[in-house]
Amino acid sequence: MYVSWTLMLPHFVSRPVMSVLQSAEEEKKRKYLQACEERHATFTPLVTSVVDLFGLQMTCFVRTLVERLAERMSKPVGRLMGMIRARISVAILRASSMCLRGSRRRFKSGESLLGEVV
Repeated sequence: MYVSWTLMLPHFVSRPVMSVLQSAEEEKKRKYLQACEERHATFTPLVTSVVDLFGLQMTCFVRTLVERLAERMSKPVGRLMGMIRARISVAILRASSMCLRGSRRRFKSGESLLGEVV
């Protein structure tokens, strides 16, 4: 998934947001489409911004996913759409936070805070 950090750059401020997302979709498609065609696979560029704006292809993908999940789980489409969008938003926030501050080292069981085996 491509998360756009470029929406706030000076040369993108004058352009509409959807135009920036659409150009990111086209760039991603140009970059990966040939490799997917060689493998006889389909490709949908999932482009979103940090402020939770989805590109057109991403919107269509999420809508299709939610409709299939709603049918399988017998839940309302609106409720599932909110849940899926919220999960994507949290994933974007976590990714941007890790990008800015780095990941935390996880402790393994049996290890003290000083790194010695207990």
